[in-house]
Amino acid sequence: MKKYVWTIVGLVAVSALLEWAPAQEKPRPTKEESILALEKIGGKFGPEHRTLTLDDTSMADSDMAHLEQFPNMVVLSLNHTKITDSGLIHLRGMTKLSRLSLNSTKITDSGLAHLKGMASLRDLDLGKTKITDAGLAYLEKVSNFSTLNFRDTEITDAGLVFLEGMPRLMRVDLTKTKVTQAGEDKLKAARRRCKIVR
Repeated sequence: MKKYVWTIVGLVAVSALLEWAPAQEKPRPTKEESILALEKIGGKFGPEHRTLTLDDTSMADSDMAHLEQFPNMVVLSLNHTKITDSGLIHLRGMTKLSRLSLNSTKITDSGLAHLKGMASLRDLDLGKTKITDAGLAYLEKVSNFSTLNFRDTEITDAGLVFLEGMPRLMRVDLTKTKVTQAGEDKLKAARRRCKIVR
């Protein structure tokens, strides 16, 4: 009887350990597997896989891990895709990325936190996203921007303060935002060479 009881106790203990054991991580895909997966979605690579266009594809957060295989990516376009803030964490290793397009996605202020360390980023398209003035505080840390698109977002005069210290800024699209003439004039005074579209 005691042996039977101890067997039951042992089985319960093993079951509990298995239940609490962390799920085994899926193996990281190889670069070749990632290329095939992204092309299957509809992605189009440029020479040496340094540029990638995924506009108007089914690209979602679950596919974003494939991008980690391309740390030398220079241009990445994800317009009109299903990606959200959590997907952008997979871009953190792209230290050479100079152009990023996220137009018409579900990106919010929280997602922009993942761009803080991208010192090479020059052109950023955030048109028709869910960003607000709060998100621009993250972009202030990336001072090398030359072109920014905030078309059709909730940006106001308050958010433009974060752009005033960007010495290389040459063009900002503020069409269909909540920026006023006063806000535009203040930015022009700080960045005289910058063309403002509104």
